[in-house]
Amino acid sequence: MSRKLAMWISVLVALVLLLSTGIYFAQSRAVIEREIGRRATELLEADRKTVADFLYHMQSVTFGLFHNPYLTMYLDSGEGKDEIENLFMNYCANIPEIQALRVVDSDGVIRIFIRECVNLTGEEGYEPIDISDKEFMQPAFELEEESIIFSNFERGHLPDATSFCPSMLRAVIPFMENGEKRGFLVVNFWGERIGAVIDKMRKEEGFSFIAEMNRKEPMRHGIFLFHRDKTYEFANQMEHNKRVISVYGEDVMHAFENNRNGLMKINNGKDYLAFTTISPYNDVRRQWKIAAVLNGDFIFRSLSGLKYNFIIVMAVSLFMSVITAFIFSARFLKPIGDIKYSLQQYGEGNLDHELEGDFTDELNDMADSIREMASSLKHHIEGMKESRRKMEIVDRLSSLSVLSAGISHELATPLNSILVACTLMEKEYGKSEELTAVRAQAERCVDILSAMKRLMTDSSAQDKTNVNLRETIENIMRFLEVDAKISLKAELNDVYITANETLISQVVLNILINAVDAVYPEGEVNIKLFCIDSSAVLEVSDTGRGMDEKEMENIFDPFFTTKSPDKGTGLGLSIVHRIVTEHGGRISVESEKERGTTIRVEFDESSSC
Repeated sequence: MSRKLAMWISVLVALVLLLSTGIYFAQSRAVIEREIGRRATELLEADRKTVADFLYHMQSVTFGLFHNPYLTMYLDSGEGKDEIENLFMNYCANIPEIQALRVVDSDGVIRIFIRECVNLTGEEGYEPIDISDKEFMQPAFELEEESIIFSNFERGHLPDATSFCPSMLRAVIPFMENGEKRGFLVVNFWGERIGAVIDKMRKEEGFSFIAEMNRKEPMRHGIFLFHRDKTYEFANQMEHNKRVISVYGEDVMHAFENNRNGLMKINNGKDYLAFTTISPYNDVRRQWKIAAVLNGDFIFRSLSGLKYNFIIVMAVSLFMSVITAFIFSARFLKPIGDIKYSLQQYGEGNLDHELEGDFTDELNDMADSIREMASSLKHHIEGMKESRRKMEIVDRLSSLSVLSAGISHELATPLNSILVACTLMEKEYGKSEELTAVRAQAERCVDILSAMKRLMTDSSAQDKTNVNLRETIENIMRFLEVDAKISLKAELNDVYITANETLISQVVLNILINAVDAVYPEGEVNIKLFCIDSSAVLEVSDTGRGMDEKEMENIFDPFFTTKSPDKGTGLGLSIVHRIVTEHGGRISVESEKERGTTIRVEFDESSSC
């Protein structure tokens, strides 16, 4: 089989190479033309996208500033100037394309002026500049809606400047109210990003340039906005005659004027010029032409070199194909057998089987896909098991809620009887500390039973009061049964939160009981209550047996417990987590095996320290 495979591969390689050679020599000229067209299309598409992205970026930045409420407030009442200046300075510092930002009133006078991250209006002696006669402001005065217009691409020149600055493009948008203009937002953008498109090609390959076709303004018609030779740019401002018609001739100028895209020969057929069109002004009379000049000698030289080496490559390829065929055939059969065996194992349900072997190329991709399939199927089955476990927990919780409702109903009557008895005894014998304590605990039990009924609903909708957490903790500690060998220490500050006092008491009680149980028969429990940055914080630390990482992952799951069945049901911390969360708080646990556990509860909302 190896010999047959080697023979067929050799024959196939020979046929492919011979056919390729024939096509190459028969259609070499067509290949070159297509290569030039493809390369030109790629370059122009990349250049056009760069320009379009920059224009879109200008619009996004301008609209983002325009919709800031401080600008409207400033134009209405003159307030918010400091906020606008800070906003402009932040934009200037973070968006390097921005050259200047201006807020101009309806008369064309600059009221806020940030230029190159310098607050000119904040400088002493600044005099407002009137730009109402500027060419780029005239279309803005004629606008009847809040839309962005772009100025001509040009080099800037301010009254206080002695020379032209680098090229830029302005975005102008008016603020309108009831059909009247209240002012304008003017944003100047540096043109370097658009200019960068002309520097993508290697020097020997060619270069790109951007020209403007403007039949509305004859002085700008045919000028270069960007060119590798900087002396060609902005003939209208720099007062020279380097325009498209003078540099590349009438044929190119005619093609630019009458076509959106094109590919043509220049320099007596030696080089190629490709171009495309972009319309930033939505006006067919004002368009930009993005052009690429491709060096024909460079492209032909590359293809000619390939032609001379093709015969050598063909001979070497035939020889290597024979050697490769034998090696490939020897290593191909065993990997296929390994893949077949693994698929059989997976089909029989053995998803723990590992697909191992020395795979290459497409076989390696196939093996990786099979491994991913087996892993995904295994995870899916595990997910189904986990979903089934969660459904069982939901069912148990549902049953527990029914049971809790029954217990609550059964215990309500004797507790109410105790409260009535306390009232009668107080009337007959007077109030005493013992009766007060009995009444308080009975009322607490009634509240807990009421909370159990409401626990399956949104506790955030229940009655909330201003709760002193220190008093709540002290009351619970007073009646908490603790063995003599267990030390209970507390550092408590007066901290108030808006919460349901009964539910918060249940949170504290569950946490303290867990801590005491953890250190039994002897140990130390530390309780701290304090504030950090207006947040109420309760920390309960114990020196108990602690938990490992696996136990901590499930600590808040219903029915999960590290205690014996007679000590707990696993609902305590699950209920605590729900109550804390629905009071806008957070609960976290830190624990280390045989080193102890710390539970931290934080309340941010409505806390008072």
